[in-house]
Amino acid sequence: MGSYLGICKKKDTDDFTESFFSKTDVILNGTNLDANEKTLFKRRYMNKLYSLRNYKHLYSLWFYFHRFLSTTLGVAIPALLSVQYYYTTSNENPIYWTAWGLSILSGFATGYNNVFKVDQRYYLLRSIYQKLKNEGWSYILLCKQYDLKNNSEKLKHKELFIIFMQTIEDIINDYHKNDMETVMQSDNKDEKEVILMQERALKQINGPDSASTEAPREQAKDQDKLRSLPTDVQLQILQQLQQGNYDKNVQI
Repeated sequence: MGSYLGICKKKDTDDFTESFFSKTDVILNGTNLDANEKTLFKRRYMNKLYSLRNYKHLYSLWFYFHRFLSTTLGVAIPALLSVQYYYTTSNENPIYWTAWGLSILSGFATGYNNVFKVDQRYYLLRSIYQKLKNEGWSYILLCKQYDLKNNSEKLKHKELFIIFMQTIEDIINDYHKNDMETVMQSDNKDEKEVILMQERALKQINGPDSASTEAPREQAKDQDKLRSLPTDVQLQILQQLQQGNYDKNVQI
């Protein structure tokens, strides 16, 4: 029975189901790379690919768990709240407190997902991992961009090793750059919203035509003047502007 299911099946000597990581030595022995280049290939490329795969698996678990949790709780919580009125008092209502606990759990999961930016990092890790993996196979097989010739003679792995490592470094640098931009995305968004809010306030204070008539230096002075105010004063001015009660003649 076990052999029928493939559980106790004996592995062949040439098992093509083994991963790229377990067959690295066999693959590199088929190239004309020297010992130092093979070591650099393993320590820089293979180690980075292996770590990205582990991170991708970790983020994928949380990504799909959060999707499953948010979808399930999004249906379960309203359904529970719709039948909670069968109990007279809320203190002894188990359905009410169950929905309350599930709501807190859903809020925590969504909050942590936004803080650690799991969705964006999962897509980024998946994309970078596939790029590195495809680049490695293209180099090993000498296909696509590595199918080059010199005087009608096809170049081997040793001649293309520097080009391959430069490409790998570019992919890794792009990954770190995009990851940093993902982390700083929310901060930049909040900062842009504050700047736009201040610009709208200046236009309403100085009049609708002031932005086109006054000099850029004067606009910069007004912006510095508004930013120098305390935060509570800025919020008070904005509230007055929204209500239409702000006096333009008041010196700020």
